[in-house]
Order: sequence, then structure tokens, then C-alpha cells
Amino acid sequence: MSITPADMVHVALPEGEIGAAVSFAYHALTHRDQAAQSAEDALQFFTRTLLEELAERMVLQWLAENNKYATSAADKGAMQPDLCHVIWVRDVRERRVRAGIKTLLARSDPEGMIASQKLHLAPEEIRGINIAVCYRLPAGNDPGTTLPSLARAAIAGWVSDKNLRQARKAGAPASLLLQEMRPMAELLQFLIR
Repeated sequence: MSITPADMVHVALPEGEIGAAVSFAYHALTHRDQAAQSAEDALQFFTRTLLEELAERMVLQWLAENNKYATSAADKGAMQPDLCHVIWVRDVRERRVRAGIKTLLARSDPEGMIASQKLHLAPEEIRGINIAVCYRLPAGNDPGTTLPSLARAAIAGWVSDKNLRQARKAGAPASLLLQEMRPMAELLQFLIR
């Protein structure tokens, strides 16, 4: 297992998908429960939810472009929507497998990001397939580039639940450097339409 910047997948989402992600983030913001309201600032909640939703849509679009079955596992229209970013895919044995999507934000060049950033997952967050999507903020202090953008976003790689369980100590979260993940192109051989 090992990825390089060349393995990272860049996805150009159409404006309709971006608009749908914004609508979902707003719906989630206006329908969050009291505990969520006191736990996180509204702008922080909206931004995090939007970045996670865009990441899910990038993965769904990339899999569809590669003729693989993929659909969201969450009820996006629920009164209190499920904020887990998990999708269903179909493996070569024709079984539906849950794939979790984890979003990372890093201020680094691509090489530095995959060498230093880690995918952290609590035991209950580990799915059969675990995908990391990164939003890269450029290194330095250019005031015009302090926000994430889709132009600097990429699907970094994936790792199986078996790999993550081997990487963690009993009861501790799984933690794996991005460079230790597998390229997304390798995932395609395990999935079907």
C-alpha cells in the first residue's frame, strides 16, 4: 500500500451537485438538535457539513464515471438528517458494502500532505471500505487562498477495514498516514456496476 500525488483523483463537480450539497448543508444546519447547536458554532457546522457532503458527491461521481454502483446510505431529506458520509458500493461477489468517506483539511503541498496527514477513525467509524478526501490549503500565507476549494480537493485513497484493524491497538482509534493508503484506481477491481 502506498499512494503518491499522482494517484490522487481530482473530480470536477457540476454546479448542480454543488448547489445540492449547499442545500443539504443548510437543511442540516436548520434541523440540527439542541445538543449539536451548543456543541458547534453555526458557521463551523455548516462549513464542515458542506465539505463532507461535497466529498461524498465527489466519490459518488467518480465511481459512476468508472461504471461502478454507488449510492448514498443516508436519508438526506430526513427531518434530522444523518450526517454520516457513508455510501453503498457493490463488491465483486455482488454484496453491498458500506464505504465511509472521511474529509481532511491540510495546509501543505500534495507531497507533504500525503506524507504527514493521517486518517483517524474511531472503531465505530470503520467501514468495509474507508476513503479519504482531502481539501488542500496551499502552504504559505496568501490571503486569497485561506479557504478550501474544489480545485485543490482530491480523493486521496482508500483502505479496507482489515488494514485499519491491523493498524490500531485494541480499543484505540485507527490511524494511518495517507501515504499508507491504497490508490483509488485499485479499488475499481473490487467493485461492480
